[in-house]
Amino acid sequence: MSEDIDSVIFLKMNLIIRMFILFIASPVDSTENIDVCPTFCDCTKWDSTKTVSCFEIDVLPAFHPSTKELWLVETRLTSISQDAFANLINISHIYISDDESLRSLERHSFHKLTNAIHIEIRGIRSLSYIDPEAFKDLTNLKYLGIFNTGLPSFPALGQIRSSQDDFILEIVDNLFIREIPANSFNGISENEITLMLNSNGLTDIQPYAFNGTRLEEVYLYRNVDLVRLDERTFSGVISGPTLLDVSESRVNSLPTMGLEAVQKLKAKNTWALKKLPPLRAFQHLQSAELTYPSHCCGLSKVKRRRGHVESVICNLTSSTRRQQSTRPSGTPSEAYEGQHPKHPHPTSSNPSPETPSTIIPPEATSPPRPPAPSSHQKQPLPRDPQHLHPTSSNLSPETPSTIIPPAATSPPRPPAPSSHQKQPLPRDPQHLHPTSSNLSPKTPSTIIPPEAAPPPRTPTPPSHQQQPLRLPVLLR
Repeated sequence: MSEDIDSVIFLKMNLIIRMFILFIASPVDSTENIDVCPTFCDCTKWDSTKTVSCFEIDVLPAFHPSTKELWLVETRLTSISQDAFANLINISHIYISDDESLRSLERHSFHKLTNAIHIEIRGIRSLSYIDPEAFKDLTNLKYLGIFNTGLPSFPALGQIRSSQDDFILEIVDNLFIREIPANSFNGISENEITLMLNSNGLTDIQPYAFNGTRLEEVYLYRNVDLVRLDERTFSGVISGPTLLDVSESRVNSLPTMGLEAVQKLKAKNTWALKKLPPLRAFQHLQSAELTYPSHCCGLSKVKRRRGHVESVICNLTSSTRRQQSTRPSGTPSEAYEGQHPKHPHPTSSNPSPETPSTIIPPEATSPPRPPAPSSHQKQPLPRDPQHLHPTSSNLSPETPSTIIPPAATSPPRPPAPSSHQKQPLPRDPQHLHPTSSNLSPKTPSTIIPPEAAPPPRTPTPPSHQQQPLRLPVLLR
């Protein structure tokens, strides 16, 4: 009987021990045991956005699982360890910036963060290593930015495997990244991707660098050491790119393959790019911003084959040329060639004001002859080739002309001096000194009656024969 009692007690004790072990090993409800705001962190926005901001920390604390946005600023971390954010099941945004001691992102640093859509690493010049699986299985990630780091090589990011549309990868201001190897973007996203690779230390982009990707836009802006793009740079691309920007780089040639889908080409201040690929390389080009105006001339040849699309190219290119001062002196702009800004249609009646035409009276074109009537009586009006009947309404404002009534309206009178000697010019009410250049075409000149003219004198030869000038004698 005692043996049975001992066995029962033993079984009960064994059961209690097992239950205690299971209780110790069971996961603890982190929501109840982890503080919402760790030490050295700011949680003033917790109620509205579930944001935690930590400053000058040496070790990553345990964050509450409800955290959605995390800022690590001016920290002193040496690395981001494996599964550092594994318990943040609701995290959507992670920002790490201005850390002077962070050197590496270890394997699975950012692993299976199913709700993460934005990860940004900025201003960490000590960062020199990113494990190929540091960013892995981030299916909802839409943006990854790596700015101003000490990375010596282009990071391997093919394990991200995002399923989001219009994924954006921004790798900027990494001066020690010298080249982009083949297959660098394969596996980042299964949909369209925009690559912003500006202001790096790039000197080379290897063949098949964009292999296996669906490119939307590719920015290589201000890579001042990038000299050329290999002929097979875009080989293996599934689709795109629709935009290519090589502005402010030293690129001296573009590939002739892989640019068929480009709709917008930007090469502003790219002085080394003096020759573009053949026109057949651009099958869908709609606009271009280029350095040299001569490039627009080449693109304008597309007109013969594309019709309406060509007008978009040339219009934008001409606008760019007018805004820049790179056009050689003496070469008229395409929009103003043969024209003056004030005269949209140059004709003989509206010459340029810099070279005004002179209306020569009949006396100046013939040898000396007996006194003839003043040129103000029978001088014909200059005719505009676009008008059959000259009127005061079609006179050019830059080429003054005197409206003369027919000779029949004034009685015969003694010969008057030539218009080149003493004939006073009509006065403009807005000018004190009458000149031939300030006559208003809408205010015809006044015909001076014979009484106001000086007494007749011996006619002098026309002024074009360089006769000595005779000063008139004023009658008192």
